[in-house]
Amino acid sequence: MVQLTVASRLHLGLLSLPQQEEPQSNRSILRRRFGGAGLMVKDPGLSLTIAFSSQWQATGPHHHRALDFAQTYARQTQLEQAFEITIHHAPLEHIGLGVGTQLGLAVARGIAQLVGHSLDVVELAKRVGRGHRSAIGIHGSRWGGFLVEAGKLPHETISPLIFQHPVPNEWRVILVIPKSGGVWHGEQEKQAFSRFFAPSHLTDTLCRILLLQTIPALKTGDFCGFAEGIEEFNTRVGEMFSAVQGGIYSSPLVQEVVNRLKALGAKGVGQSSWGPTVFALAPNPQEADRLVKACPFECLVTSVWNGDVSETPATLAETPITLSS
Repeated sequence: MVQLTVASRLHLGLLSLPQQEEPQSNRSILRRRFGGAGLMVKDPGLSLTIAFSSQWQATGPHHHRALDFAQTYARQTQLEQAFEITIHHAPLEHIGLGVGTQLGLAVARGIAQLVGHSLDVVELAKRVGRGHRSAIGIHGSRWGGFLVEAGKLPHETISPLIFQHPVPNEWRVILVIPKSGGVWHGEQEKQAFSRFFAPSHLTDTLCRILLLQTIPALKTGDFCGFAEGIEEFNTRVGEMFSAVQGGIYSSPLVQEVVNRLKALGAKGVGQSSWGPTVFALAPNPQEADRLVKACPFECLVTSVWNGDVSETPATLAETPITLSS
């Protein structure tokens, strides 16, 4: 039996969108697609147990999806063994926390450990069909902390990780998860990506925010600089998607939550992925408590998961092996 507890992913925004040419230009643009930045947070996490079984079975939140991931992994690796999966707790799906990817990777990781497959996280993601666009949750499930992925070239399956750094332990993340669930997933999300164009100058701006402000601030422990960079990055990404979601944020309720947190003096405020989860940063537990007490919305205070191996008993070996597909 293997028990796993995994973090959740905050997606701060994409770097670019698929495109071939700039408007009113014959110049071909060869650049990576998607890319982006994100954080891994300890709560709300996902916990599950996987064991050998004489027949396939799964119980708990998202059990149908977990079973599908498990059977997909078994087919991809030519396993004839069945497994029992028990999901003890998990966040809701489609609220901006990357639950689908974390669930798929946890199931694959647990089975891999039980049967002796030494696959890295990228290979596991391929086996369960994750990483079509973002790979923040994939790399984050292994390394934690603050991450930046480069985006995919046309021939690449999963975007490579280009930066990872732990976040100071005293910093806190405040989450507000409005009761209205997310609507931007599945086919609606695919249609959204096909409906609009992001100019290359916006990608240039986003890269500059990361490279010249956010990353240096994190590496030097400058909370204010890091939080300002995160908020500016997230806002610019929201502008890129405003034609689809009707504004910088995915709904008027998310906009209201963001406005309230900023009015209380919160730093680094933004929307994770398509929402509705809103995040804010605090430099220490005391400031986080102050914001939570003053905020009219239900809040969750957590911290960044920095990839502590002691908290992930099913951590993968670094060197992958080749399996038949």
